[in-house]
Amino acid sequence: MPEPPREPTRSFLRMLLRHGLLRAIGSAGEAFLPVLERYTWLVPASVLLSLLGSALEGFGIGLLIPLLTDILGATAGPATGVMGLFARISAAFPPAWRIAGVAACIFGAILAKAVFQTLYWVIVAWVDGRAGHDIRAALSQQLLSLGYSFFLRQDPIRLVTIVSTESWRASDAIRLAFSITASAGAVVVFAGLLFAVSWKLSLLVVAGVLLIRLAQVGFARRLERLSDRVTTTNRELAARMMMIIDAMRLIRIFGQQAREQTRFIQASDGVRKALLDVERNSSVMAPLFEVLHAGLFIAILLLAQRIGLALPALITFVALLYRTQPHLMALSRSRLELASLRGPVREVAWLLDSSDKPPPPPGKASFSQLSAPLIFEHVDYSYPTRQEAGPALVDLNFAIRPRRALAILGPSGAGKSTLVNLICRLLEPSAGRITLDGRDVAEIDPQSWLAHVALAGQDIDLIDASISANIAYGVPDASFERIQQAAQQADADRFIQTLPEGYETTVGSRGLSLSSGQRQRIGIARALLRDPELLILDEATNAVDGISEAAIMTLIQRRAGHKLTIVISHRPSTIASCQDGLVLDGGRVVESGPLAELSFFEQMSKAKALPS
Repeated sequence: MPEPPREPTRSFLRMLLRHGLLRAIGSAGEAFLPVLERYTWLVPASVLLSLLGSALEGFGIGLLIPLLTDILGATAGPATGVMGLFARISAAFPPAWRIAGVAACIFGAILAKAVFQTLYWVIVAWVDGRAGHDIRAALSQQLLSLGYSFFLRQDPIRLVTIVSTESWRASDAIRLAFSITASAGAVVVFAGLLFAVSWKLSLLVVAGVLLIRLAQVGFARRLERLSDRVTTTNRELAARMMMIIDAMRLIRIFGQQAREQTRFIQASDGVRKALLDVERNSSVMAPLFEVLHAGLFIAILLLAQRIGLALPALITFVALLYRTQPHLMALSRSRLELASLRGPVREVAWLLDSSDKPPPPPGKASFSQLSAPLIFEHVDYSYPTRQEAGPALVDLNFAIRPRRALAILGPSGAGKSTLVNLICRLLEPSAGRITLDGRDVAEIDPQSWLAHVALAGQDIDLIDASISANIAYGVPDASFERIQQAAQQADADRFIQTLPEGYETTVGSRGLSLSSGQRQRIGIARALLRDPELLILDEATNAVDGISEAAIMTLIQRRAGHKLTIVISHRPSTIASCQDGLVLDGGRVVESGPLAELSFFEQMSKAKALPS
């Protein structure tokens, strides 16, 4: 790993990003600075290699003047400045060996240039691969570190597209930035040599290049707009694909295969048309600029004849201009390609930018045991995406006693899951505070807190791995004996043993190869393996049979008096094992106290189900 750059080097890179290499994509390039700073020392190294390679190539071409002068017996013209240097090199060889010596110098210069150019592209390839990897790693780190509320208001399709597709295209922008550096350096070197040969012809070249540049700006702006369109249509296509994969059961049951196929084809065709527009506009660029450069070349020949430039100098000027043209074309092409990547780069830059996104929960204090009541003091919470619907929780004031089993009751939409998210510190109160033993929970390190919390619920998916890996997800180093013991406590061991590969059976994406009840029992086993201070069962038994429910009820009773258990369920039989109860309605606490004394629980027991 390269050493961290010093401040002057960081400033140099910032200058390049702001005013040079990535100007075509605007301020979005700033978001790449944290990723690229470790490679900033390679920027001047690559620039130096590029300049040396171009200088050697130009030097070799410049030596054509004395070589052609000797071969043709022509007049070279005044030998001053750089031209004088070429003349002195030629004169250093004996007359009999002059042509061979100058030719050897030309060959040596081109050979050395090839070595420097190879080193340059090796560096670019290394940075391209490493920086692309670092961008993807930075995106992953950003997603894992942002506050949970960020995911409540973002389109998951957009996030998946950025990480899986746009990140690769954004890393291409870094390679193009280096390509621009190399091309620009070569153009500067060759421009200096062109002026040394003939400043009059060089002024004509500069004027022509400026006119060509105006045409390039127009193409770049159009490609930027088309790039944004490609990004949008790609996102729509990803959304359609995710719909087909996630809702396959729904689509088949209601016979909507033809409809979804039509919608997917429309989205795919939108991507095709957007990419075709980009390619069509890009394809016009090359032949158009070739025509413009050809016109410039003819104008140079006509001016050279008018000013009476010597033939060796004219041939050298044309050779230098010929070798400059690929660098000018590469510079133009790279800038246009960079403009076409503006959409992906901005998407990646948006996700990497933390300034407009919720931070992770605060807190640095450690936590080891839940030995005091968890007290809610005037707690409110409002979802950022549902401001018009009002707060989800309003002025909560109650205490959760330790070493008890608490049932949280209430109709659908009462705020029960939101309350669980606050307890798990996935969300932070909009107002009020939650305290533990007189300390605000916000002062506790979230990882330290969650190390003693486990959640099992209908919305906690399984991962695409074996059953044992799913149970051990929260305790990766757990032994098989502990995994099996947790499965037995959740009444999952019996059905696992009947599977072809037992605990090594792969459950597939989100565990969809198992029944709902089997998934829930594995989820409960996963929570139990942590032996948490606080166990939360959020509708974790709504799909299990009576035998499994009885095992879970026994588990709740065993934990009472030792550790805290919070149960949310629409089944009176499940929550009957709890000592305390808390009833929510409309985000407010309407009842609390011993479970058996709550009127809401009495109504549930009579109806045998939670009111809708």
